[in-house]
Amino acid sequence: MHEWQIHVTGVGCIGTVHERNDTLARCAALSRYGEDGLRANADARMSKRIYEDDEFSVAKI
Repeated sequence: MHEWQIHVTGVGCIGTVHERNDTLARCAALSRYGEDGLRANADARMSKRIYEDDEFSVAKI
């Protein structure tokens, strides 16, 4: 298992997940931090969530 940092474009690091590879880390990130709706419509524009219109990446740390 590796630790992966979750980065949302325009927001920054929102947390970490532990998975074996980047594909599983992206799935885990969506499971843990995913939110229905669009960030543009959300009250908390800088919230530590992944909205439907967000671009995000994972990086092994």
